[in-house]
Amino acid sequence: MENIRIALWGNGSYGVFLKTAYDLLSPDGIEFVCYGTEKNEGKAVQNGLPVYDDQKIAEMYKNGEVHALVLAVHHSKLHQVACRLMLKGIFDLYYLPHYNYELSIDEFSFNMLERIDTPKPRLDYLEFHLADHCNLNCKGCAHLSNIIEPAFADFDQYVKDMERLRELFWGIERIRLMGGEPLLNKELPAYIEATRQIFPDADMYVVSNGLILGEADESLFRIMHENNCGFNISQYPPTVERLDHIRAICDLYKVKCLVSSPLAVFRTCTDPAGEQNPEDSYAKCDVTHCTFLRKGTISNCIMPYILPKYSELYGQKMEPGENDIINIHDQNIDGLWILEKLHKPIESCKYCNPAKTYVYEWDTAPKGKARPEDWTYRE
Repeated sequence: MENIRIALWGNGSYGVFLKTAYDLLSPDGIEFVCYGTEKNEGKAVQNGLPVYDDQKIAEMYKNGEVHALVLAVHHSKLHQVACRLMLKGIFDLYYLPHYNYELSIDEFSFNMLERIDTPKPRLDYLEFHLADHCNLNCKGCAHLSNIIEPAFADFDQYVKDMERLRELFWGIERIRLMGGEPLLNKELPAYIEATRQIFPDADMYVVSNGLILGEADESLFRIMHENNCGFNISQYPPTVERLDHIRAICDLYKVKCLVSSPLAVFRTCTDPAGEQNPEDSYAKCDVTHCTFLRKGTISNCIMPYILPKYSELYGQKMEPGENDIINIHDQNIDGLWILEKLHKPIESCKYCNPAKTYVYEWDTAPKGKARPEDWTYRE
């Protein structure tokens, strides 16, 4: 039987890794025949393989000289490269989930390659609340976790929603499991395993203040390590005091730990009267495209979901627009339609004034202590 003839798209470190693994493992059924690059800058041969530009690769694919391409590029570039090659008429595309490039040859297998479900698009970012409430209760919390009623996500609903997203998108670049405080949800390990199974390519992190990390069961760290999921620690003032301890725990269990810059101040930008121009607010917002998943729906911001709580806080009706929240289980829509909607202003933007924020020092303000002015922008 003829080998599957493969071009490696990318002759940088990722491409060299795969070519070295190929030379050492000699896998049955496949043959690496060349490297492909966007622009051939004069390098004719690398590691024993010819180097061609995209036009030459497209011709070879059309003529059957190349059967498939493996995209050996950084995961943030996968969508861009895949779209470029699909426009050239190449649809047999594969990739290696980015964390597997850290493996030794003894740990690596070409069975780890994943096929891109063309011509579906890729979603760049997704965040999800495992718990709406929090143990820290920051004053002016952007997700209202300091005043919201304690609530945990429904695991079965989450799996159903993520499987539907997989029908709509071939992958998600970054997934953030957050809150509130996600460590309050004892089902966190199950969420991590399900997420990795459904989206093997995702850059997955649990966003936490880290204060109760030492109370977590050892099995959580084992599952995080096995599923290449790390902690993204938000460095609030109380976290700073425990940061060495948090890092030591992550190091002990070989779990990645990213730490934010110190969060010593908070800023307010809410306009409860809803008098802002949505297009202007969207253009000035520095956190656009924070795609938020909740109970079978998504939006490009958490605001439409928390407006009912804002209404209660300010004693006036604050409602999302009719099209601010997208029902992902609507069978009449596809991923491309969703992406177009996610990259546009929504009516709920009228409740934000990012150009006139009021900044104050970080503090806590649980329910009963919190005040409406903790969120309101000032003239």
